[in-house]
Amino acid sequence: QTLYDKYLYQFFNLFYTSMPIVVYAVIDREFSGKLLERTPSMYIQGMKGELFNTRRFWSWVIMGAWQALIIALAAFFSLGLNFINGEGHLGGFWDSGTMVFACCVIVANLKVLIFSSIHSPFSIFTISCSIFIYIMSHIIVSLMKTSELYKSFVELKLL
Repeated sequence: QTLYDKYLYQFFNLFYTSMPIVVYAVIDREFSGKLLERTPSMYIQGMKGELFNTRRFWSWVIMGAWQALIIALAAFFSLGLNFINGEGHLGGFWDSGTMVFACCVIVANLKVLIFSSIHSPFSIFTISCSIFIYIMSHIIVSLMKTSELYKSFVELKLL
């Protein structure tokens, strides 16, 4: 059994996280092009493998595992307190999966914001739009009768 809705899951890389990283790749620069042209010694770090190496790789893996643990614990501890439907029943498997997925979308977009050197209005706009698109697509999916999340907003009295 999957934890996420199949429709929302397919949109993760396509809509929720792709635009902010594309904007980051195009707009963000730590140093100006003229400075890099004048000081070729700045490229030595890349040639020596200091910017990406085995140690850096494992630090990113550990950081990802740490973030996953925080998201899982946040979902576990908050579900019993907040996810109660109109009949007084606690939210089930799909509600917890939806919360975990929403946290993943938000964390992925916030990581792009945190690691950016330049915060342009366009980059902040794309990050905000990605999160907004997730919320809107979740509402649309919850209205689809073929979805496991059918009426999830109505049951939780969110709409």
